[in-house]
Amino acid sequence: MNSFLRAQFKYFSNIAISKFAPSGLSLLCSVVAFLALLLPARSMGAIGFSGATLSPATQLVCSGGSATITLNPTTCSLPGVLDWSANYVVDSSNDAGVTWAAVATGTVTAASPTVVYTTPVLTSTACYTLTYRVRLTGIVQHCLGNVTFNSTNVSVNVCPIPAAIACNTPVCFGDSITLCSATLGGLWSSATPGIMAVVNPITGRITPASLTGGTATISYTVAGCSATTIVTAYPTPAAIAGATNVCQGSSTLFTNATLGGTWSSNNPTIASVDAATG
Repeated sequence: MNSFLRAQFKYFSNIAISKFAPSGLSLLCSVVAFLALLLPARSMGAIGFSGATLSPATQLVCSGGSATITLNPTTCSLPGVLDWSANYVVDSSNDAGVTWAAVATGTVTAASPTVVYTTPVLTSTACYTLTYRVRLTGIVQHCLGNVTFNSTNVSVNVCPIPAAIACNTPVCFGDSITLCSATLGGLWSSATPGIMAVVNPITGRITPASLTGGTATISYTVAGCSATTIVTAYPTPAAIAGATNVCQGSSTLFTNATLGGTWSSNNPTIASVDAATG
């Protein structure tokens, strides 16, 4: 009770005691009233919790993933309370908070004051938003009274992953290819532009950026979710050595310092070549 109520209690207690009680009882009750004054003032209303905010405020989940929501450490606002506990409910809404449904329950305590909730696997064929909140409810041990506390809301945006990347073939330095996806409206990027550069982030045209070749992860991103593919860049072979003129009915041998390649002719009716030996 607050100081005003304690004063009134003492005043009317003393009046009642002086009029109706024997002297011994009056002394005892006076002592009790005096001790009541020494008790700390406590509100009997609902006790608040400080620092009770959810994070992150907004997060993106790509189809097939999960979201993790954290209720930051909460503290019973009643001074001097070191041991408390409260029940909590995690609510979910798919209509921006118009209606809610409980998806998880548990207990938060002074020893374990953080609520961590991981959603089930979320899937989508089109982007949508889920809203979550945490309610502290039920009896709060050693914190006086019942508590109904709604935390800040968080939004989880769930979006599909773009269709698989196609049109992928190995490419040599100096050449380029254009990747494709059935999902429209995205942007292309390279994880290692020093190996494979994106010439046009809208059309998906890429080209090797290194003479030595290598592999690069190329991403196609729509609404924050990405499909990826590995593209191989081949180094340019060394110059071909060998005679460039040969008489009909004769043959010559071509060589190359770069090993492991395959020989071919763009006009085998004029000059054919052994694919393995050159």
